[in-house]
Amino acid sequence: MQLRLFVAGSKLDRFLVSKTTLASLIGLIAVALAQPGATQDLAGDGVSTVKHRFIATAANEFRCGDEVFRLADIAPFSLDDPSQKSRQTEDGQKRLQAFLDKNLISIDKVGYTDRWGRTVIYVYYTDKIVFGLSQTNTNDGGGCPLVEDLQGPTLQDRLVSAGAVMVAPETEYASQIRQLLVYEWRAHKALAGGWAAQNSLRLAAKEAEGAIGRVSIVCGEALSVADIRGRMYINFGEDYREDFTITLRSADFKKWRRQQRIADISPGDQLCARGFVLWINGPSITVDHPQQIERRYAEDENYQYKDTRAPLR
Repeated sequence: MQLRLFVAGSKLDRFLVSKTTLASLIGLIAVALAQPGATQDLAGDGVSTVKHRFIATAANEFRCGDEVFRLADIAPFSLDDPSQKSRQTEDGQKRLQAFLDKNLISIDKVGYTDRWGRTVIYVYYTDKIVFGLSQTNTNDGGGCPLVEDLQGPTLQDRLVSAGAVMVAPETEYASQIRQLLVYEWRAHKALAGGWAAQNSLRLAAKEAEGAIGRVSIVCGEALSVADIRGRMYINFGEDYREDFTITLRSADFKKWRRQQRIADISPGDQLCARGFVLWINGPSITVDHPQQIERRYAEDENYQYKDTRAPLR
């Protein structure tokens, strides 16, 4: 299938199809849809431009030619049962490949690569035929099938809603992350995909020790909040050396407060934190993004995700 791709900030090599009749254009697209790895001469100049297809290499990663892309703000499930983890990883990768084979996509680079050299992106998509084809190249100079500037739902939305991945906030796309967290909560309530193993993914603070060495979501009541030597500690038990703690840089918290990206946090607040759980004087999650912390309202039967900017009660 031919995919159409937009890379934000790049110079696009454009070609016109105004002289191509509607019938021929539909015919070309039909051939492309029928042959996932095919190279097509869409410009009508006798030169093939599309040399690669998108290949899923993980639940949140795919490549085209020599360039590897990672989907921003999501991550594969981190399960403690190796058989479940293997099955979930394989299912997530298959789901991503099926999506790439069936949809037209555009890519929005968020502005950086990760430590493994993967280009971090958001993906927008449509399953409808869109005219006005465009072509650009990836780093290898070859032709990935590309399309310019689609709008609408994201691939991240689709994968989170299916329970194929977890939300892992990292970018400045705050509104996108808020929407992803809503979708995640719905998937969690429905026990969709990886949430069928919810007991190892979303834990009470007193159970956090069971998540050491894994990404998890830990929830509970903050018993105390302290600011010590430039770090903020949110403690969820009487003994800070044994019980669950959220820790973050005090300067980050103050900055997020000024930017109204997070509300103040006080003892008695019901909170959830997501991240990698380490043993640092008890189980601990280090927060470096404001949307790693959620505010929880257990009495709300129709609960949907509310971030920490919600008014305190």
